[in-house]
Amino acid sequence: MNDIDWKTYWKYVRMSSMLNWWPKIKDVDVPKPKTEILELTTEELAQLAGYEKLKMKTYTKVIEFASKIGFPLFIRTDQYSAKHHYKDTCYVPDLPVLMQHIATLLQEASNVNMVGLPTRALVFREFIELNYGFKAFHDLPIAKERRYMIRDGEVVRHFPYWPEEAIRFWSVEEPKNWRATLKKLNAETEEEVKLLTKYAEKIAKAIEGFWSVDFAQAKNGTWYLIDMGRGEISWTPEKQKEREEQKKELEKELKEFLELVEGKDEGEGDENDAHRKEYPHN
Repeated sequence: MNDIDWKTYWKYVRMSSMLNWWPKIKDVDVPKPKTEILELTTEELAQLAGYEKLKMKTYTKVIEFASKIGFPLFIRTDQYSAKHHYKDTCYVPDLPVLMQHIATLLQEASNVNMVGLPTRALVFREFIELNYGFKAFHDLPIAKERRYMIRDGEVVRHFPYWPEEAIRFWSVEEPKNWRATLKKLNAETEEEVKLLTKYAEKIAKAIEGFWSVDFAQAKNGTWYLIDMGRGEISWTPEKQKEREEQKKELEKELKEFLELVEGKDEGEGDENDAHRKEYPHN
């Protein structure tokens, strides 16, 4: 929660909705994917998530908005894309899988931080083929992506979006030399920084406050603005380090707990210990 109380945290979460920031920046002269936003009621969202029977009226709305973009398309909620589950959520190659991807996306959104995110809309976006180097997680293309932090009209810092420590290979085979590939993807050139700073400054003049602004480079070389969120709750490299330290501490506590409940003395182990060390999340 980034050292802020829950009330403040949820205020920033609500402010990070695309229903808030998209109308303020959609006409700014910066490349953006074609976007259509469909606001939905709680009942309609429950139908689409598979918790209630889907009504034809709700289904028709979804098909109408998806047709405005065409396939393949990128889909998200106003808060979340579940991109780490890419092949089953935000990436929709064709119509037959659309409804299942929406259901999975909404279910994933309801589990974020154990309490879920306040979803109010589905967002249908033009699919941009990115300049990526390899795939990770569930088939997610890892590409040239950057995060710029803006505050009250100015750019305050910028950095690559994907640190090495965040990469995981869940359903795809780990590529050879992916770390070297990632290093090349994360190299920020002078020309790139000049261009994205210009784009970020335009956005900063259109919206007040502290924000993260994310850009991704398409295969054709164009940089697109793809996402935004309140800066107070946005990921930064420092927060990644904090997460890694917290993970190590939790692993240590888990090991001590397992030794306690299994009645082991210090230094005593069994054939499962190596497995636990390698896969502490199991």
